[in-house]
Amino acid sequence: MKRIEALLLCSLLVFSSLSGCIGSDESDEQTNPQEEEPTELFKWTTYYAVDLSSLPACNTDSIGLLYYVADINAFQTCQTIGWNLIDITGTNGLDGVNGSNGIDGVNGQNGQNGTDGVDGISTLVHTNPESAGSICTEGGIRLDIGADNDRDGTLSQVEITTTSYICHGQSSQSGAMPQLITTQSTPSLAECSEGGSIISTGLDDGTGAGIAMNGILEENEISQSTTICQNLIFSPVKEFGFGSDDGIHPSSRVIQENGFLYFTVGGTSTQSSRSIWRTDGTTNGTSFVVGGLSIGNCKKIGDLLFYGKYALSSTNLLHVYNLSSNQEIVLKEASGGIQLQSSWHGTLGNLFVFYGLESFNSDTLFVSDGTDSGTLSISDIQPQPAQDYVVLGNMLYFVGIESGAYELYKTDGTSAGATQVSNINPSGNANVRSLSVIGNEIWFSADDGTNGQELWKTDGTTAGTSMVSNINNAGSDSNPVGMVLFNGKIYFSATHSTTGNELWVSDGTSSGTSLVKDIYPGNYPNNSDPFSLVVINGSLFFGADDGVSGYELWSSDGTSSGTILHHEFGLGMYGGYIREINELNGKICLLVESFETGYELHCEQVITTFDFN
Repeated sequence: MKRIEALLLCSLLVFSSLSGCIGSDESDEQTNPQEEEPTELFKWTTYYAVDLSSLPACNTDSIGLLYYVADINAFQTCQTIGWNLIDITGTNGLDGVNGSNGIDGVNGQNGQNGTDGVDGISTLVHTNPESAGSICTEGGIRLDIGADNDRDGTLSQVEITTTSYICHGQSSQSGAMPQLITTQSTPSLAECSEGGSIISTGLDDGTGAGIAMNGILEENEISQSTTICQNLIFSPVKEFGFGSDDGIHPSSRVIQENGFLYFTVGGTSTQSSRSIWRTDGTTNGTSFVVGGLSIGNCKKIGDLLFYGKYALSSTNLLHVYNLSSNQEIVLKEASGGIQLQSSWHGTLGNLFVFYGLESFNSDTLFVSDGTDSGTLSISDIQPQPAQDYVVLGNMLYFVGIESGAYELYKTDGTSAGATQVSNINPSGNANVRSLSVIGNEIWFSADDGTNGQELWKTDGTTAGTSMVSNINNAGSDSNPVGMVLFNGKIYFSATHSTTGNELWVSDGTSSGTSLVKDIYPGNYPNNSDPFSLVVINGSLFFGADDGVSGYELWSSDGTSSGTILHHEFGLGMYGGYIREINELNGKICLLVESFETGYELHCEQVITTFDFN
């Protein structure tokens, strides 16, 4: 407990007792009575407590002690009947004469941005042919205009507010007059990334190089066009930093669970402490969960959050937070807790799997169900600290270190421990990494000591573990990472001597493994470095650098021509930097480092614009 100088309390008591004099209504011209000599005050040692729960037990050891309690801004003293509140407030004095107005202060900082408004209602225009009649003698076009109030993309009869007619001219004795033609076309994806329409009108009069009255509205005959465009934008769910300062640490990772993304904020130069937040992709749906973390990542299993936090004079002690009861506990607190030895973890059913250290024992592999009795050490095999774990069937697979070599291991989460799947490199380090579950197999990269770091897969058995393809057969490593299933094939990034690190695809055979596109043309060091591959709404998304736009958001349909720059966060090489891509309720959410906002979590929005020409 921090001590507060007793003199501060004494000053407060004296100030309180003089409050009646300060508030006098008497004229300044009256003579004030001579002040009495103040009674001598003795120092009373005062202690500090954050809240009432922090007060010690009131007993013979604490009788007479005085505590300042911060959260209630008051003093408590221990008496024979327990802790009692000390009221140091004197009686109110009479109101004094109002003083003259002070000089205007400096304007305060701008407040936070208000809540985003509700999306506006689209205006729709429907065109229909108008038969010859009383309105248009020679026929024409009827324009129905109105607001799409029910947001279903169609203009119903009750939504029509205005109807206009464009009538064809009457034929003269010299022949027919050119007709007014309206056409509808689709803009390019470069103009409208999410689609749209171009509505054009004009007389079929042969203007420019056109052919008059051929029933086709040619480019030079267009007198007016309207482009209705839907474009994709990304904006931070909440700006956790200030301006270009980072709000989220680049090493933070995002987990998706039940319609929310969970992520950690802080750990930056401007915010040293870390906290867990969650979002549904909107500003209003972004909220604080728990704070005080000492390590950047967490895992969620049901209503439980597992993470590392400073406690009991140790860093990274394993904590569990119950989202239903809002209760936080230190696991194995009675024995000093368990230190998390890595920010990479796994889950197996309802078990949290992690690499930890308990008391003065060796680092081991643990599982926990969120209770002390259900937190157990299951294997002495040390997991590779910078690799996630994956689950295939009822087994958890991880990269283990034994005799300095990284090989693939599996466990059922019981005290039976962990076993090696296959000794891929009997004479050295297999350097297994980038585990990805694809159907009934795990795809990964490994070095067998002969072919270098190449593409492998396993069904969990020694016999079912084999190399898929020696991609960079020039003797160097291809280092495949980020394997993901898309349209029945496996997509990933890999390095080849003639193309550098680019997007590749495999059907599971060596002959069916090939380059998709050389996004950053040229051989090494011209690398586009595809990263964080994820499938969202039938498209493959990833971050890549084409050497012109910087590290931006790309998408692919699996073909070279269909692999395109999807969204650019800023012009040029340094506009934005994609760190991680996630799917949330059908939307794309990204951890992005940009010049304007620093490192923040952005989620997509689709906006509609109208361009009249």
